[in-house]
Amino acid sequence: MPPNQTSNLHSRATTDDGQLDAPQIKARDGALDEQKGHERQRIRQDVISSFEPGDTVGFFRTVRQVYHAPVPIPTASTVKFEYTAEDTALESVDFDLAKLIENNPGTTISYGSDFEEDMLNGIDHPFKEEIDEAERQRMLKANIARGNHKSALKPEDRHHVTKLMRSDVELGYAIPVTIDCVRNLKEAEVYPIGLQSQLTIDAEGNVIPKKRATHDLSHNRTTEESVNPLNTSDM
Repeated sequence: MPPNQTSNLHSRATTDDGQLDAPQIKARDGALDEQKGHERQRIRQDVISSFEPGDTVGFFRTVRQVYHAPVPIPTASTVKFEYTAEDTALESVDFDLAKLIENNPGTTISYGSDFEEDMLNGIDHPFKEEIDEAERQRMLKANIARGNHKSALKPEDRHHVTKLMRSDVELGYAIPVTIDCVRNLKEAEVYPIGLQSQLTIDAEGNVIPKKRATHDLSHNRTTEESVNPLNTSDM
């Protein structure tokens, strides 16, 4: 993925000492060997008919097709989502996340058809300019050295960041990486996270305070090298 195309891979947590860090994934025992050389297979989906507005017969035909369409259940991937510091899976593909995902077709980490194009090729943001590899490396080192925003580093709030990240990892929503790994990760960029206070409600309508982790894609405002300043679209 080109440096200025975004992905969902950013460092998302701090350690107890407030430093930008995150655990790593490891391969399931023997799974990498089993899938080594495995060619990517696309999940077959039956064609679903479209229908015009007001076409009741066509509508119900489409509903029946959707209901009866075979939907393969994703299999286990070579990635074990654990809060550990192993990097076997990424190291095996020379720290290329795209290769790791491609080696796991039809699994819980492979792309769904709706998002496959964007996830494979990135989102085509209309950037004013592209950053070169030297600039990407400079920004990576600077942002790692800087760490996260102060809101995520407060001693009384660090446990919120750890809790949010641990939840994402254990549910399989995020693939965290160590600092050493992110330095080797192909075309990676790091952006600081912050912690935002919000309110929610429970089933009885009671107001409950909560915390939400955020990524600052407007970081590096002075040099205007981050995603948001370089984006020329109307947002």
